[in-house]
Amino acid sequence: MKHFKERQFSLFNYMCDILFEFYDKNGLEHCCALESRIGGNFNTEEQKKWLERFSDVWDRVEQREIKKRRLSSFQLESEINGNYPMSKDSNLEIYTVPKYEGNAYIMELAGDYFDTLWSTPLKQDGTSDNSQWSIVEDETIINNVLDSNERTIIDEIKKSSFLKLLEVS
Repeated sequence: MKHFKERQFSLFNYMCDILFEFYDKNGLEHCCALESRIGGNFNTEEQKKWLERFSDVWDRVEQREIKKRRLSSFQLESEINGNYPMSKDSNLEIYTVPKYEGNAYIMELAGDYFDTLWSTPLKQDGTSDNSQWSIVEDETIINNVLDSNERTIIDEIKKSSFLKLLEVS
């Protein structure tokens, strides 16, 4: 990193370094990329498009970091905390609900309580697309899935295998 050498390397710090360089090179005020886009802190259409692309990449890196932190939390709670009921080799049910045809779900529990709902699209053959698991954040969807009395179990996956899938994606 050119501008933030005293910071530990991370994708966020590296991106801050790239943004700093962009502002210096183009003689622009230093602020976050989103503020630059909204506030018109650019001189050309090319700079505006660069800021849009940068923001898109930033969002993807941020989502990846959130997913990594969530995965770390999931692993810690499931492997270290004695309150977590499932062993490392226990099976997780992959299921569907009629309201959201085309999606498969895995429900993560912390003790006896709901913690996280994971979702992935179904392939045309009705199996889950294991390359696209993500956390469901929409409260309406979570409640509809949890309240559904019509769950269809389509598969099971070992918890350790599920964790490996999340690390790859």
